[in-house]
Amino acid sequence: MPRQDPALVAWQSWHAASRRALALCREQQRLETELIRTIGFPSITLNLLTLDKPVQIATVEAFGDLAVAEPSIRYLRNYVEAELLAQEAKWDAADRRIGYSAAVRAEELALSHEERLATELFAADALTIPGVIAKLEALIALDAPSEDTDERPWPQLRRIRAELIHMYRRQKCAAA
Repeated sequence: MPRQDPALVAWQSWHAASRRALALCREQQRLETELIRTIGFPSITLNLLTLDKPVQIATVEAFGDLAVAEPSIRYLRNYVEAELLAQEAKWDAADRRIGYSAAVRAEELALSHEERLATELFAADALTIPGVIAKLEALIALDAPSEDTDERPWPQLRRIRAELIHMYRRQKCAAA
C-alpha cells in the first residue's frame, strides 16, 4: 500500500479548519451588522455653538481630548459619560441576546486552530505533486491580500499552482 502524502493529510485538516473559520467569520460579521443596524455604535454627537461643526464622540477619552482643545465644553463630561454608558449597556444587552461576543470568541478560536494546522501543513513533507499543490493552495489562501490581487508574487504563485495541476493531470492521463 502506497504511503500517504503527509502534506495532503495535513492540508485536509487545515482546509476543514479554514472553512469553519470562514463560516464563523461570516456569522460574526452578520451579527455585528445586525447590532450596528439595530443599536448603532455607542456614540454621541455634540452640536454646540462653540464647535465649528458637529463632533461625534465614541469614548470618554475622546471627549476629554476635545475638552482640552475646547475648555468651554468641560461641563458636559458627566452628560457625555452617562449617555455613552447607557448606549454601551444597550449594545451589551443586544450582544447578549444575539450572541455577537460569543461569535467573536468562536471565530478567534477557529482562526487560532487554523493557524496551528497551517504551521503543521507547511512543516509536513510533500511527497507528491498534489502535496505541493496543497501547500501552495494554503499559502495563497492564507497570505494573499485578496483572491485576485495582481501584486507580486501572488499571480506568479497562482500560475505555478495551475502549472502543477496541469502537469499532474497530464501524468495521470498518461499513466491511465
